[in-house]
Amino acid sequence: MAQVRVMLFASARELLGQEAVEVEVPGPVSAAQLKQLLLQQYPALAPVVPAAQLAVGQEFASSDQQVRPQDEVALIPPVSGG
Repeated sequence: MAQVRVMLFASARELLGQEAVEVEVPGPVSAAQLKQLLLQQYPALAPVVPAAQLAVGQEFASSDQQVRPQDEVALIPPVSGG
């Protein structure tokens, strides 16, 4: 098993009280699979993960984009404002 470090922002950071988490992955996974693994390993993120975007290498990732353990990954919840 490998690990992907996922940086947390906004409400995701507030829910866990930390800046980043390590997600166990079986190797390269899609962004959609990484979100599912994130939910399984950190269920407290359930309110934000479904609507959140993943960024890989500082660019938003499509759901089928491959994520490797060495990639820079960020979980960016939707931002509300007005």
